Amino acid sequence: DVGEALNYLEAATEGVEKIAEGPSPNAYVEEFGPDSVTISVHYWIEDPRPQDLLSVRSAYARAAKHRLDVAGITISPASKRELQGRIAVEGSG
Repeated sequence: DVGEALNYLEAATEGVEKIAEGPSPNAYVEEFGPDSVTISVHYWIEDPRPQDLLSVRSAYARAAKHRLDVAGITISPASKRELQGRIAVEGSG
């Protein structure tokens, strides 16, 4: 359920150090692909400093993964594809 996943991803901001309580985070669907759903989450960082951005982003990603795991929502890797074809080379040297 995409709506449920969006709710969990918004809630994952709770308790992550430096993520502001307000304005509220927003999670939304960017795209439905053939075998994927691309979701973006926007949240605000209190007193952002460049050196904090990566650590806050990483802490949020871990919190989001944990919430989804607890809810039984699996984030799976991209599907593997089998490519077939031929290569022809014309002329030599």
